[in-house]
Amino acid sequence: MGRLRVMKITDTVRAALIRNDLANENAALVAAVSGGPDSMALLHILFTLSKEFGFRLIAAHFNHKIRATASDDARFVSNVCKRMGVECVVGVRDVPYYAREQKLSLETAAREARYAFLRECAQSLSASCVALAHHQGDQVETLLMHIMRGSSLSGLCAMRELSGGLFRPMLDISRADIEAYCFVNHIAYVLDETNTKTDIVRNRVRHELLPILRRYNPSFDEAALRLMENARRDNDALDEMAKSAYAELSRPISGGVALKSEPLSTLPEAISSRVLLLGVESVLSSRKDFELAHVSGVLSLLKKGAGAQMDLPHKLTAALGYGELLIIKAISYIFYLPLKAKTETPLGTFMIGGQDAPFSTPLSREKLDSACARTRRPGDWMRPKGLGGRKKVQDILVDGKIPRVYRDSLPLIAVEDEVLWIPGVCAAEAPMDAVCVGFAPNGAWPLNRQSG
Repeated sequence: MGRLRVMKITDTVRAALIRNDLANENAALVAAVSGGPDSMALLHILFTLSKEFGFRLIAAHFNHKIRATASDDARFVSNVCKRMGVECVVGVRDVPYYAREQKLSLETAAREARYAFLRECAQSLSASCVALAHHQGDQVETLLMHIMRGSSLSGLCAMRELSGGLFRPMLDISRADIEAYCFVNHIAYVLDETNTKTDIVRNRVRHELLPILRRYNPSFDEAALRLMENARRDNDALDEMAKSAYAELSRPISGGVALKSEPLSTLPEAISSRVLLLGVESVLSSRKDFELAHVSGVLSLLKKGAGAQMDLPHKLTAALGYGELLIIKAISYIFYLPLKAKTETPLGTFMIGGQDAPFSTPLSREKLDSACARTRRPGDWMRPKGLGGRKKVQDILVDGKIPRVYRDSLPLIAVEDEVLWIPGVCAAEAPMDAVCVGFAPNGAWPLNRQSG
């Protein structure tokens, strides 16, 4: 490999840094360094470019304790970084134990633990991102693994250069060129013997499946990369269309999001499914554990009547209201309500003397001394204004046509089992010397009521 090609590899990483606004003295990069040829080459390149651009470079090595030689690898990386003058952080975790405890495959457990360590490093060091040494071959392997799992179009895009705080500047560089770069620059590295074990899915893809595919098509890798590029182009266009539709169809509500159901049902499924996932992400800040079956199930609610609902991962519920598809996170809480104070709950803030709040009502000063703000419980009851007697809260919510999806998360003020107020729904009788209590919801109030 000539010096010109060595410079080309450095130029590729340099261009990626500039493209992602990381080539400046205000940036800080955590480089994941396992000690293998890929990560050692990346460390060498980033170290060289840090001198050019002035960004801070920190190496991070994770000892997963899977192999007997894992501690030797950690010492190797630490010593190399010390000679280079690069700060090095080493993390240790018993991944085999973690895998048994969580009932995960060793491969999955190692990946979860490693990425958790790297993200913690980036956060604690205020780093711009984590740089990973994934290369062209890793891209092809990832594509095949996604295909085997029946991936969506986004899965065919494989890995992105910058996504979720992870920076992969070598995706356009082959493994052969990386090894040659190490040879030309006299870069020492260690080899992980587990990379040859075919009980790991990625290794089977690398050592068994890919050689077969290359026999059918010697240019298979190039064809796979073209497929990824085409999928990325189409997927990005669909994502942009979905973001535009989401902006038009969604409104934030306390505890969730509401989507206009009729226009949502007329969208192509490639768009409506993305709109739905954007809604999920707005509530949870993640799409983790949401699969095609969940998306299809929620979209099928659009063909049913109001009241139809479906439970989803992470305590989410999707429910069809009148003209809206609601995505709500179930919440339960209890906060004691000191007199003359503000009490924040997940859905809004109660305040003593809050006459100007969106919701307000007079309540017994005496009872407020021992009251709390919480969600409903079995056996709750109240004495609604004008009724002249007791009534179960469950019956009040049913008679008031409060959608089931809201009932368990509605904030209320209560003394033991006696409920004094459910903002936007019902308030109890209060004596003449009552004190005004207000409630300001976080976001739009889902019941579309302005008093009560």
